[in-house]
Amino acid sequence: MNKNIVLSKNHIDAAIEFAKKFWDAGKSSRDFGSEDVRKSESDKLADTISGKLAEIAFSLFAKREFDIDIKLDFEIMEGKLEIDNGQDIKLIDDQEPFCRADIKGSKKIARWLLVEQHKISDLIIDSDFYISVSLDLPTDIEEDWNKFVQMNTIAAQIDGYIKKRLFFDKHGIPWFDYMRGNRLYSISYVEYVVSRMARPFFANDLKNSLLKKTKEFDGKIYMGGPLKATRNLGMPKQYLKSEKNDFEVLFGILAGAEEGKCH
Repeated sequence: MNKNIVLSKNHIDAAIEFAKKFWDAGKSSRDFGSEDVRKSESDKLADTISGKLAEIAFSLFAKREFDIDIKLDFEIMEGKLEIDNGQDIKLIDDQEPFCRADIKGSKKIARWLLVEQHKISDLIIDSDFYISVSLDLPTDIEEDWNKFVQMNTIAAQIDGYIKKRLFFDKHGIPWFDYMRGNRLYSISYVEYVVSRMARPFFANDLKNSLLKKTKEFDGKIYMGGPLKATRNLGMPKQYLKSEKNDFEVLFGILAGAEEGKCH
């Protein structure tokens, strides 16, 4: 199975056109992320373009690797209160999906899948599955969205997916919970801590160990700068379901072949 996708100039142009119309339709910051975080126009456009490119990449992957037709939603719903209800897939093999899927785009250098907390806890806009797609983009693309206009192709990779409930342990506590101003733990540090924990363990056990073992770890504890969103739930991309049989299960659930397994 090949998880690499090359997005063409036509794909890029379609994503740019969608993003412009999306923001011209009067969307609120809640469509984009946290209500109380101010974003520049360039940041908003870059984020929306990236998100639509991730959706296109996933649809191309589904068709090429599994011969599954995914129709995306390019319809612009007027008004800031009109939203997609956590569903990025309009049709799968000409049928409405049985579960809601949120396709998240991020830069290739990103090692975490992050989802704003309100997109998981709000029953109106939450999703059953979160699909991660990495895009090979300049690190400063948010500062100048016009760089998309200059690109002829963009390399993408399908990282994998996770069910919403797997962001939490069996007690409903998030495994990785980041507040505004926090920095992400480095993947090497997470691996170090997890490898030294007695099984079974739960989210609070992991959080305590991550706090306690910083002095004994010979490496970087954190990565990236402070997070801007009010609250993010996260999962290292390497822990996502990403094998061929995993995607076969996902497509089966979305198409209704395995009913009752959205949650």
